[in-house]
Amino acid sequence: MQKRFLMLSLSVLVCLSLGAGCWGKKPATSNATGQVQPGKTYEVDSKLCQTFDKDFMQSATGKTFAKLDPQSVAGISACHYYTEYKTDYFPARGSSGPQPGGPHIALDMDNSDPQSLKATITRMGGTSKTDSRIPMDHFILLEPKGTVWKIVLILGPNKYLAVSQSLNVLTDDQIIDLSAKLAQKIVK
Repeated sequence: MQKRFLMLSLSVLVCLSLGAGCWGKKPATSNATGQVQPGKTYEVDSKLCQTFDKDFMQSATGKTFAKLDPQSVAGISACHYYTEYKTDYFPARGSSGPQPGGPHIALDMDNSDPQSLKATITRMGGTSKTDSRIPMDHFILLEPKGTVWKIVLILGPNKYLAVSQSLNVLTDDQIIDLSAKLAQKIVK
């Protein structure tokens, strides 16, 4: 009996001395730049308009949002944050009447391989880079002229959160800063 107690005590002592404990959550590992190492997976609720609510997005961007529009189609969950929204924003085309919309920031969570998106953009003449301000595995997709098209925060091997915009709601630096703030919230 004393031998078992001694072995159990010794096991607990070894586990505690390793820092994380045997039953606790392991701390995230990071590389030399402080970014989370590739291969780490993250869970983000598919209700993006709730996960990254109006207050968070307004604080992160300095913009005021007139409308949040949640969307979900074929494995893609999205939230569009409109700085201006009109039911007739886009003029009528052909037989269809005016369409709603306006300048917005889009968050799109896709359940597919982020690397295939990167490869497609590269084939179309775009390029990619990373930015040390974003504290998780990611890439920034650039249009052929060098401006930011979309920032992809990698949530796992077959899941990512893409950050984009329409009608120049944000500058390139601002969309990178927003992506960094989204990443900080995700990795917490």
